[in-house]
Amino acid sequence: MGDLAAKIGDLSVKVGKFIALYEKAKQENSRIKDELDALKKQCTEQSATINRLNDRYKILQIARSVPHEEKDNHNAKQKINNLIKEVDKCLALLHV
Repeated sequence: MGDLAAKIGDLSVKVGKFIALYEKAKQENSRIKDELDALKKQCTEQSATINRLNDRYKILQIARSVPHEEKDNHNAKQKINNLIKEVDKCLALLHV
């Protein structure tokens, strides 16, 4: 009977160790999930920044391509109208 009690005691110790390991793994998993969420948020923010910078770059390119002479106003208006149409298409896709 003493042998059985010893085995039960050993089993109890092992179960306690497994429970402790489980709790530690659970905490680590929670920490990793929080870190992943933070990284996803950072990635989203950086993507938005990249998009804003790309938009600013396109505007700069447009500003540089707009002719400074009055005879080219018609071409400039066409370019701007085409860009407005492109922006409208993009906005329409965002609302889908």
